[in-house]
Amino acid sequence: MKRVCWISVWLLLASSIKVIPSPINNDYKIIAQNESSLTIEYSPEYFTFDTVTVNHQKYLKPNFYQASWVNKAGEPQLPARIFTLGVPPSGKATLNILSLDYKTIDGVRIPGSI
Repeated sequence: MKRVCWISVWLLLASSIKVIPSPINNDYKIIAQNESSLTIEYSPEYFTFDTVTVNHQKYLKPNFYQASWVNKAGEPQLPARIFTLGVPPSGKATLNILSLDYKTIDGVRIPGSI
C-alpha cells in the first residue's frame, strides 16, 4: 500500500489534562505533558484514496486508520481524527498547531465537492 500523504501536526492544549497512552493508537505520540499543557505529535497511519462512485461519477475519497466522517450534504467528504481528552470543570482548553506538514495533490475529485 503506497502512502500518498504525510501529515505531522503538533498540538498544544493548555489546561489540566491527563492522558494515558493507548497501545492500540500508534498515530500519535505524547511529546510533553504537565498540569497545564499537553503536546502531541500526530501523523495519520495507512493513508489511502478509496475509489467511490456517486451518480455514475468516480471520486477519490481520502481515508486513514481511525478516520471519522462528518457527512453534511453539499460538503466534501473529508476524514477527521477525533481525540477525546478530559478537562476538569475549572480548566480551559485551547488548541495551537505548532507545525504542519502537508502535500497538495492536484486534480483529485472528492465526493461532495463541486
